[in-house]
Amino acid sequence: MPVVPVEDAVVEATLPFLSRQVQTMVKLQLLTGMRAGEVVLMRTADIDRTARPDGPWTFRPFTHKNSHRGHDRVVP
Repeated sequence: MPVVPVEDAVVEATLPFLSRQVQTMVKLQLLTGMRAGEVVLMRTADIDRTARPDGPWTFRPFTHKNSHRGHDRVVP
């Protein structure tokens, strides 16, 4: 059976029951498409904030599911 995303209405209904930190992590996942493991392991050192003033910051996970294949993962 394929895994399908949780409906947005279910996520929104769940947010008030989560701690502030976990709410922020869930919202970050919704905005970026990051995997839960990436959000949990995210460190300030992994965020590149040197882009142009109007450019996006980028997050490069220290490790990710395709790193063993030599793929780079960049999340704006």
